[in-house]
Amino acid sequence: MASGKGGVGKSNLVLNYALTLCQMGEHILIIDGDLGFANLDILLGLRPAYSLEDVLSGTVSLIHAMTMAAHGLEIISGGSGTMLDEREASMQMARFAHELNTVQGRFDRIFVDFGAGFSRYATEMMGLCDDLFLVMTPEPTALADAYSLLKLMAKGGLLPNIHVVVNRAQSVVEATEAARKFSLTTQKFLKTSPHILGYVLEDDAVNRAVYHQSPFVLKEPGAIASKCVRQLAKNSLLRTSEQPMEEPRGLRKIWEHFAKRRQV
Repeated sequence: MASGKGGVGKSNLVLNYALTLCQMGEHILIIDGDLGFANLDILLGLRPAYSLEDVLSGTVSLIHAMTMAAHGLEIISGGSGTMLDEREASMQMARFAHELNTVQGRFDRIFVDFGAGFSRYATEMMGLCDDLFLVMTPEPTALADAYSLLKLMAKGGLLPNIHVVVNRAQSVVEATEAARKFSLTTQKFLKTSPHILGYVLEDDAVNRAVYHQSPFVLKEPGAIASKCVRQLAKNSLLRTSEQPMEEPRGLRKIWEHFAKRRQV
């Protein structure tokens, strides 16, 4: 999952969305790709022994960096205090591609929670994924930044299947209008039609859950936000079942793009 700007609730959304899919029978891995500013472990109240930082440095394998959460969800923390070293980034991303290739068969889906912003390697990774879930709020700045992210990816010829989620909307009407405007803009200027996956309405239950370091779909399953996330999961499963079976392009492309650039 990605967003053009911070503060849109992306990490909280991917966590609760993945947990809901796990409750529906899927086996999910979330990789916190926000090196230096990781917070998935904080949202879960966990203290992982290892992080993605350790995987990129070659200290441990990806599978040994996984931490089990509720309902079989597995996560890999991004670590804290360290940013990706541009001088070693190519080698580190090649190692990451190799590690992903070794675990892909264990999971129904692997989510990467990208940090907000437009770093070079994060943008490349986004473009190589099977699907990009783009999280935005109805605010004009959030919509503009999300569009800028897609525009940057399009310039590099890297546009995967785009799924839009409008988060923290005050009403269904506001969410629907924001999604409509964004879709029309991308169709007109980027010649791509994003799939509108759905929306999550503003709900105080989200902040309460964050305070208690517990996912809101578990702490308050009857809350409006929890119901919205369950609908997102149902929409996603329905769309997956309707699509023709294809060989996944994401991990293969990641491997070709980074692993061949430099040997691990």
